[in-house]
Amino acid sequence: MSLNDLEEQVERIYIDMENELLLNIAKKLSAGKPMEIDKWDEVNQQPLVGSGEVNEWQLQRLKELNGLNEENAKIIAKYSGKTVEEVNKVFDRAREIGMTRDETLIQEGIKLGILNAIEPDTEELLVRSILSNAVEEILTTFNKQNNSLLVSAGEEYRDIVNKVSSQVLAGTKTTNKAMQEAVSQLAEKGLTGFTARNGARWNPEAYTKMVIRSNTQNTINRIQDERIRSCGGDFIEVSSHIGARPLCSQDQGQVFSLSGYSGYIEDLDGSKVKVRAWSSSTYGKPAGIFGINCGHSRYMFVPGLSKKREMDFTKAENDEAYIEKQRQRQYERTIRNKKREIAMLKQTGAEDSYIRMKQSGLSNIRKEYLDFLDKTGRTRITANEWIGSTSLSPKTVRKTRNNLEKNIFGKSIDYSKLDLSNKKVQELKKDLDNLTRKYNTRLNSVIIKSRKEMRASGTVDIAGNMELSQIRKTTVYHEFFHSISQTRLVEYDLGNKYDKQFWEEANKLFKNYKKEINYLQKNNPLKIYDIKISDYSLTNVDEFMAEGFARAMLEKTGEIAKDLAYNSEKMSPYAIKILDLINKYYKK
Repeated sequence: MSLNDLEEQVERIYIDMENELLLNIAKKLSAGKPMEIDKWDEVNQQPLVGSGEVNEWQLQRLKELNGLNEENAKIIAKYSGKTVEEVNKVFDRAREIGMTRDETLIQEGIKLGILNAIEPDTEELLVRSILSNAVEEILTTFNKQNNSLLVSAGEEYRDIVNKVSSQVLAGTKTTNKAMQEAVSQLAEKGLTGFTARNGARWNPEAYTKMVIRSNTQNTINRIQDERIRSCGGDFIEVSSHIGARPLCSQDQGQVFSLSGYSGYIEDLDGSKVKVRAWSSSTYGKPAGIFGINCGHSRYMFVPGLSKKREMDFTKAENDEAYIEKQRQRQYERTIRNKKREIAMLKQTGAEDSYIRMKQSGLSNIRKEYLDFLDKTGRTRITANEWIGSTSLSPKTVRKTRNNLEKNIFGKSIDYSKLDLSNKKVQELKKDLDNLTRKYNTRLNSVIIKSRKEMRASGTVDIAGNMELSQIRKTTVYHEFFHSISQTRLVEYDLGNKYDKQFWEEANKLFKNYKKEINYLQKNNPLKIYDIKISDYSLTNVDEFMAEGFARAMLEKTGEIAKDLAYNSEKMSPYAIKILDLINKYYKK
């Protein structure tokens, strides 16, 4: 899993935590005896009933504050355990990047006598110290954010109770109107994860993203700095990417001296490369290079050994991409907030007409967003629109590991139409049972039906019903993948957040696969079969994933030599990546 993916896992924890806290507030507001004043005197512009019920409702809701805080503390504790686990994964990956990013260049420099050898024990002690301090610091920061969220949730609840009560008592709003507007405002505002010295409030999503990404990048930079200094280096090159922030764009793609030298050095080809002093960069500014949420990396640069990377875009193109990226993030936040608002309104029993109005607003924003994506050509990231579960009801966890004939919904898989007296069919069922034990699957029923069209060897519909015309290992593994997930689940909004995230990663992998094959087709056709899984894998992303899964499973079970469906006995690296991706999301 990439560093970016690991960081997003931490951010996702706090998005889910905030959503659950807000839904719990909504649940508490709707609990107990309702406020009786719900009819309005349009002539006199005041409630038709006296205010006694309002005072009673207000006092009762305020008494519930301690109970709310206790429930919210449990919610935060539940997510905090996940945070520690995911943070450790992030910094394990950061350590790997910091230690390996410049390793090839350093070793080459040592062989040529340009650089000094690094003492392993000293290096290990330094790296351990850097990582230990970084993890301790970030977990302390997240603990402070947890406390802030607990306080913020209580304050927002109290403010809504008092605000709704005062508006109804004053005769300015009906009970429903006051509650609906207050809930909508809270859903838009969210909770406070951190308050800056200048009074600016950060929501937990933004604050978590800033903290995790800034600390991770600083950790990688510190490890790289120690290694560069240890081997006698001085120069670094900053990466470049289109869509960089204004301050970052001033420094990206340039070479800097950590010691402060400015002038020129020569690269591998003898070309002159301009060098700036690191102190002249925007480093240290919040929006500068390696600042808050910066996505740049840096690489060691050795004169006479390194080759400078060139940017393949103009400043105008970079600025345009940056603006588009910021607009896309805004659309995603707006969609999430509106989904959360609707969930909270339903929890508090808001009027159907009000909820429909909000749903209509969400549909309009979605349409506007899709038009924006069509116009700009940017890729939709559906995981960034996901808000997690919108229900606080207890969930039944179904155990399927030891029950071979159960799918993820706890439903028995129907094998009744199979002739289990047939040895081949017995083997088929055994294979499917083994797969069901290892993977979360939507497999519902299995039938074997001969077909005249030999290429139509199997199908799995969206409900998980599998139909086979050939009992071959390749077919079983291939079709079983379709029972795990399909792009149609996302298309028809029938999947979950894991399906959405999975297919986003799968599409990126498929895009790279086709790009590499096209390149080899033009430049080195003999190498295609080192990469290509099968001809059918190029059909679409669903078949690409199914073919890769089948190829990798055949390799694992030692059955690849018996199957002629693939282009080479050598397994494609993409089949390995496909299996890793499937295991990441669906393996039990």
